[in-house]
Amino acid sequence: MPQSKHDEARSLLRALYTCEADLVPNEQEGTLTVRVHHLAARVTAAAVQHLCTELTTTETVFPGTELRLIYELVSSQTPRDQGS
Repeated sequence: MPQSKHDEARSLLRALYTCEADLVPNEQEGTLTVRVHHLAARVTAAAVQHLCTELTTTETVFPGTELRLIYELVSSQTPRDQGS
């Protein structure tokens, strides 16, 4: 991977580590949804959405619980999704 791609990836991760997110547990469905809020303009929503999709497919369980992690980009939600 070219150095510029590495720099872009690092920049994306730094932005994700410092952005706001909501944690929404749903014990009935056995999930913990991580809703990532908007990031700085430099980071494209498409890249973050792709990362959220890839992380969700891992079906990782949050340590110390039986809750499966689901990642969402808040800006990608429909109004119906936000109320659930």
